[in-house]
Amino acid sequence: VRRGAAGRDQGQWRDRGAMLMKAEDVESAYRAYATALELTAGDQAALDGLVRAAAASHQQEDAERRLRAIVLAGASQPAPRVALARLLGMRGRFNEAAAMATDATTLAPMDPTTWEELASLHADAGDVIRLHPVVEVLRREFPMRAASWYFAASESFLKGDVTTALPLVRRAIDLDAGYADAYNLLGAI
Repeated sequence: VRRGAAGRDQGQWRDRGAMLMKAEDVESAYRAYATALELTAGDQAALDGLVRAAAASHQQEDAERRLRAIVLAGASQPAPRVALARLLGMRGRFNEAAAMATDATTLAPMDPTTWEELASLHADAGDVIRLHPVVEVLRREFPMRAASWYFAASESFLKGDVTTALPLVRRAIDLDAGYADAYNLLGAI
């Protein structure tokens, strides 16, 4: 059994982590995602999984240490920065998180996920002033992504302008009928 586990590749560890998360074995899932990232540090699914599993298993400090090491080792990769920003945001450290996400947007200005993470952080912090320019980039550069319209709606909602927010959130749902956050916002409007 040990030899079989030792011989797994990065994808197998990542998939194991996903399976263990579904089985609600979050501690083992965290370890599997951590192992996957030791083998291939830039895997988006493993980075996302590590952050989710860290939150569920109360391993945020260890995950932060791991993600910071990955960021330092892979100076030009945006995905680890996005993952670290998400983790820092979950921990309420919005300024650090926003700085990390901003760094990711600089490294990959045409990667919508970097901008979406930055928008998410500003929206979660209720920072309409910092959210506005990010929404402008999302709408201009990525108009066919539901998140662009969702964050535009979020900005309007945070300003108290539900009349403007309503058609924007509906546009997000039209683009992605499975976008749960948009339905949550629609329910709040």
